[in-house]
Amino acid sequence: MAAKRTVQKITLKNFKAFRQEQVIDLKNKNVLIYGNNGAGKSSIFWALYTFLQSSIKSDEDINKYFRVFNEADATTHQSLRNVFEAAGENSYIELTVNDKGTIKTYQIPATPIAAPITPVENVVADTESETPSVVEVPIDLSPIAPATTEVPVVAEPDTTIKLLNTTSDFINYKLLSGFYSSSHKYDINLWSVFERDIFPFITDDINDKTFLDKIIQNTTDVWRYESGYAYREGWRKDNYIAWLDADVNGEIDNLLGLIQQYANEFIREHFYNNTDVLKVELEFTKRFTFDLILKQIWLEQNKHIRENELAIKLVVKQYDAATTSWITLRRVQSFLNEAQLTRIALGIRIGALRTRMQTTEFKLLVLDDMLISLDLSNRMEVVKIILNHNNKPSLKFFDSFQKVILTHDKGFYNILKNYTNANEWQYYKLTKVENSNNAPNLTLDKSHIEKAAKFLADGEYDAVGNELRKEVEMILKKYLNHNLNSTNEDFTELSKMIKSAYEKYTENERNLFKKVFVDNALELDIIKKIEQDFENDDSLNPEQKGRLRNLQKSLKKYLIKQYEVRDEKEKLFIELRTILDRIMNPASHASGESMYAQELEDAIEKVKQLKAVLEA
Repeated sequence: MAAKRTVQKITLKNFKAFRQEQVIDLKNKNVLIYGNNGAGKSSIFWALYTFLQSSIKSDEDINKYFRVFNEADATTHQSLRNVFEAAGENSYIELTVNDKGTIKTYQIPATPIAAPITPVENVVADTESETPSVVEVPIDLSPIAPATTEVPVVAEPDTTIKLLNTTSDFINYKLLSGFYSSSHKYDINLWSVFERDIFPFITDDINDKTFLDKIIQNTTDVWRYESGYAYREGWRKDNYIAWLDADVNGEIDNLLGLIQQYANEFIREHFYNNTDVLKVELEFTKRFTFDLILKQIWLEQNKHIRENELAIKLVVKQYDAATTSWITLRRVQSFLNEAQLTRIALGIRIGALRTRMQTTEFKLLVLDDMLISLDLSNRMEVVKIILNHNNKPSLKFFDSFQKVILTHDKGFYNILKNYTNANEWQYYKLTKVENSNNAPNLTLDKSHIEKAAKFLADGEYDAVGNELRKEVEMILKKYLNHNLNSTNEDFTELSKMIKSAYEKYTENERNLFKKVFVDNALELDIIKKIEQDFENDDSLNPEQKGRLRNLQKSLKKYLIKQYEVRDEKEKLFIELRTILDRIMNPASHASGESMYAQELEDAIEKVKQLKAVLEA
């Protein structure tokens, strides 16, 4: 049973690229999905985004995404229904949440459009048998408890999805490029980015207004006399201007300062190895004024006024080692390369994320080809950060996110798959014929060892050998490049990789000995007493005897382990070389050698043992 709340499944029907009902089973894990362009990756991204956003929208605002498009009806112009599906078909998104063993299913729209309402099952896991029991609840983002015939029962509002919306983040290439897509003629103005992608997601509590809501509430109109006329002069107007500067502009200044601080800490530590290279400043240069608010800038027809007359300017400073000073760069899009600009954009997004609610582990991080413009080395740099590959304390907040990563880059997908753990990740492939109206085809991406077992069952013996070879290569590459310091995928002979892996494994065992014994803080003259009856040695105090006792136990355990390494692990590497010569090499060449089912079955088990040993 899950120890925390996680998203278990996503179900789409008649939404964007998807037509008939498609279930994406996350199994409460992180998910990595590969798909070619147009295969439906972005449909999954926007389905999750739309679903979470629905928790703070009215039914009318939700339903507009699921109506059948009609050119003459403006209420249907934002529809996200699949355009090839019949009008009578339902369109919906479902999210299944595992709430510490209680399975809840939520659906939007709450009342299906173009089809009758059907109940959704709410499954409650039996803590003893793990056999689910089923309770029917209405399809609604706020499921209610069933009432008795005698006393009506009113349940507390279900805030599960609202909480998930408050804590989660969605990043794709388009969102990142918005940080630096301005014309080279002008400084970068980030007001629109903050208004659209950052301010609406910052709140102190799920039941509180968002930062953007508070800004809108305070700037919808100026203060007025009882007669309805706006203040024009005198102390009343002066008081309003002072309040506006302190409580609205001042609060924006404070938030930008906090985001800037987090962003610069992140950029300095994780992109430049704690060295001064680049830092950002977020300057609220065009602010809310009496005259600007008087124009009623939050009306839809006045959006252009708001975007032109409000400005959060992005300023980047670059460190000059020769003068030990910071050089200010404006129009940074003209002077920095794409990798540097992406680092800055990520730093600001992560800085903003750090200002949001951090008190829950129920949150998603959804990434859709956000690093598409970067070369592989720069992408892996970011991936190591997001996965906290090196277990840095300053990146622990990433560990609590349930991650959904979507990419169209096959090489990038393979590296991510190889360097993540199948116990914590699900792997899928999306395929779709580019010029076809068919829905995407989603398939679970099996491991090479799983494919080998399937080929063995089907009697495809050569295919078994090839899949085992790929699996061993993947295991050894992951072990030899554990820190992801290199993305070099050049060919290396498998026999040499086996030799290198064995040398590294035995070296690690020697390093363990050094760490446990040689680096021990006990003095040499005390260490020598381990050969004697130190328990009856009056020259030793109880603490020293205790440490010698523990050292003696550790030494015995280490000795036993070394024999295990010699008798089991060393034998495993020897057997692996035999498998290479007897199965993997012949399977890759027209050798004509016979292979036998039992031999292949044993080989599969040995490869599983290798994986367990090297990934322990």
